[in-house]
Amino acid sequence: MLCGLLLALCAGADNPPDRALIEKQLDQLKQEIKQVQSDIRQSRQQHSEQQEELRRIELEIQTQSRSLLAIDQQLADLADQLASLNLHQKSLLTNMSQEQTELASQVRAAHRLGNSSKLKLLLNQDDLGGLARLLAYYSYFNEARLQQIDEIRSRLAELERNQIEIERAQDSVSKLRDSQALVVAERNASRNVRALQVAQLNRRIGSSEQQLTELQRNQADLELLLNRLSKALTDIPKELGSNLRLASLKGRLPPPVGKRPAFRFGDPRGSGIRWQGWQYDLPAGTAISAIGYGRVAFADWLRGYGLMMIIDHGDGYMSLYGHNETLLKEVGDWIETGDTICLSGANSGPGGDGLYFEMRKDGRAINPAAWLKR
Repeated sequence: MLCGLLLALCAGADNPPDRALIEKQLDQLKQEIKQVQSDIRQSRQQHSEQQEELRRIELEIQTQSRSLLAIDQQLADLADQLASLNLHQKSLLTNMSQEQTELASQVRAAHRLGNSSKLKLLLNQDDLGGLARLLAYYSYFNEARLQQIDEIRSRLAELERNQIEIERAQDSVSKLRDSQALVVAERNASRNVRALQVAQLNRRIGSSEQQLTELQRNQADLELLLNRLSKALTDIPKELGSNLRLASLKGRLPPPVGKRPAFRFGDPRGSGIRWQGWQYDLPAGTAISAIGYGRVAFADWLRGYGLMMIIDHGDGYMSLYGHNETLLKEVGDWIETGDTICLSGANSGPGGDGLYFEMRKDGRAINPAAWLKR
């Protein structure tokens, strides 16, 4: 069983399963998802070209958003590196200042002995004991001065190397910010194209009757996907370690985002149809969290729902997150409660922009209000 195999692999069992078998089963699941999407596309010929173009654009925006996330992480790493280098530079300067002070002290001490050579000191001393002490002092101060000079030279060389590293890091930051600006411009352009594409599609849908037909078809596509997934997936095992089953957390699950939904389960959606989940009005790029422990069953584009993520929580429970701009997890990934799984985007069809969230039990939509913390 796929799920049991994945858990056993993660737990490091004494008799680990065949990794190749696990990978093969995951590949089979992904192929099943692709087949479902192909079946849906074949059954939806109307406006197929426009929908395929919309799908291409939204996947392009996701790629650009992922590039920005990678750049942001690189910039954060460089900021840490620069902070460390600057701290090291401050330490070097402090140490070098101390060594310069010590050297100055040695020079002043040597000056008090005078500038006489060892021979002159020998000829001018009648007390042999005093002469021995004076020569010892002379040698000590001379060696101390040389040592302090070597230390300062070493600090200067290290300071120069550190400064070079700082300049290189600053140059990398500058180049990354240029790349960041370019990707942001590309993503904004893609968003504008996408907005025009959606507007054109909505104009084509036009009348209330056509909108109803489109919404019903979108729901039918989702039902087909969920039915096929339920057959392709094995349920979450009973042994969940420290994770509680979803049913035991009813009324205590964290919401996917810290905001009230614009539309709730059962609200009229227009054209004689009602919402089967919650619609949140959110700016693009808002972080979306998983409501509970589970694994990703679907992470791809679906007509009417855009980039969609579906998490299987076991016992027939699933949570759905649609209209995303970026999906941060892949099919087969294990998800902990509260993990950031995607970034919100915009609607791909009739309805408001932002996150669309659903909960399902045995394929039937259920009201999230009874499950999520208020």
